[in-house]
Amino acid sequence: MKVVYTLSEDDYIAFNLFYARHDPAFIRRVRLLQCAGAGALIALGLAVGAGRGGVTPGGMALFLLAALLFVLYVPNQEKSTIEKWVRRMVDKKADSLPMGERTIFLSDDELKISDASGEQKIPLSGISSTVRAKKHLFLTTAEKEVVVIPLAAFDSPDDEQAFYSALPNGESPDR
Repeated sequence: MKVVYTLSEDDYIAFNLFYARHDPAFIRRVRLLQCAGAGALIALGLAVGAGRGGVTPGGMALFLLAALLFVLYVPNQEKSTIEKWVRRMVDKKADSLPMGERTIFLSDDELKISDASGEQKIPLSGISSTVRAKKHLFLTTAEKEVVVIPLAAFDSPDDEQAFYSALPNGESPDR
């Protein structure tokens, strides 16, 4: 089976965002930041209220609202940080990253990737994980390299399913 597509900066961003959303360490960091920030805002509300002679319900409601908004803001800020980081990485390593048109040939025993930088052969036994996300397939090799394939590269959902079914270690997490 042959798939031809153009790999872009947005595809790299999609992979990094997907990885972050499923990385336990990243999730812990976001949750810790949310809890610490919300706790600090609530403590500040109590301190301000105590300094003025007592905590008023209206004043505390304001700080609780600020804490809630902070909790909702943190994931969006982290997403923006990842996008900026990937864009900077792509700008610095533009010559070494395989961007542009790519062709992938899937045979019974290997994946052959051809692009402007040359040709690479990956035995199917060398693919350690295969994940179908909302708009991409992410293949991770035993050498911790990632092959990103936009689902838009397939002519039909049946072609996508046939390609995916031929790959080892397929999983479909929550999209």
